[in-house]
Amino acid sequence: MFLDSDGKTWKDARNHCQANGGDLISLTTPSKWEFVLQFTSCKTNMWIGLKDKLWVTNATFENVFNVSVQLNDHDGRYYNDSEPGCGKFSIRSKPILQDESCNERLKKIYVCEILV
Repeated sequence: MFLDSDGKTWKDARNHCQANGGDLISLTTPSKWEFVLQFTSCKTNMWIGLKDKLWVTNATFENVFNVSVQLNDHDGRYYNDSEPGCGKFSIRSKPILQDESCNERLKKIYVCEILV
């Protein structure tokens, strides 16, 4: 997990992960879900490797972990962004996956994984 005091767009966060030998995390297995839920329980509102309902690994998003999902390719705050479908993970009263502006929104937290 990386913290950036200034915040990064989804694309900048992904570039940073890739420059360090990984990519934004794809939450496709129970162990990855558990890791993010436990490791980031005190953090919220972070970029993950989901864009346009596809993980960065090209796997299609499936809600098999019973979390709230709002993937509607719309960001009401940045409605002119041509890429509104970048994924974020938040923990409020329960975990939620949403999509937001890829180019305008800045997040201070993003989760990378090293691909082997």
